[in-house]
Amino acid sequence: LIGEPGTGKGHMVRKACAEARHPMVRVNFGSRITKEKLVGGYVPRSNGDGLDEQMEKAQEMADEMDDLSVGEALETLNVREKFVWKDGLLTKAARFGWVFLADELNAAPPETLMPLHGLLEDASNRSLELTEKGEVVDVHEDFTFVGTMNPPHHPGTKQMNDALMGRLIPIEVPYLEDDAEAGLIQSRTNVTSQQADTLVDMAQDLRSSY
Repeated sequence: LIGEPGTGKGHMVRKACAEARHPMVRVNFGSRITKEKLVGGYVPRSNGDGLDEQMEKAQEMADEMDDLSVGEALETLNVREKFVWKDGLLTKAARFGWVFLADELNAAPPETLMPLHGLLEDASNRSLELTEKGEVVDVHEDFTFVGTMNPPHHPGTKQMNDALMGRLIPIEVPYLEDDAEAGLIQSRTNVTSQQADTLVDMAQDLRSSY
């Protein structure tokens, strides 16, 4: 969805998901976004994280070594395995079939966008590779990706590469028509119809000047 700030790009997606009662997650793709935040990574293990997995590994170790108890195996694992994998929001959305809303998609560093290429293939071929973990995520059939972009003349935007743009369907989102915008203002505030019309005229003048 490509349009000026204030055209309701993100609101449209949130509204559609609310009406459909479909899970949605939103991530701002500004300069602070990283591949790890999107896809996931290894983080220090906190109390209880991955306990079931550790118990299974400890049991396997104890079964293989007659003189090793499950408790001793757990102690060994606790020393060795200080980190646990945490899925990022993009990975969770792909696994569970959520709508993933990437706000300000063209503001992200290019390296952050690389994981999207496999996800935006045709439905039968799409995938998400977790290279650090050695796993290829089985993408849920309901997973949907939506991006929003400000036009390229806005500060902070970056040129999108052709490979990624070729996987997207660009839709222009204009400002509302005057009557609709005035009606929206009235529905959200206590202004009169005449005041709403005046505000819309003022906004149109400002946009034209900009």
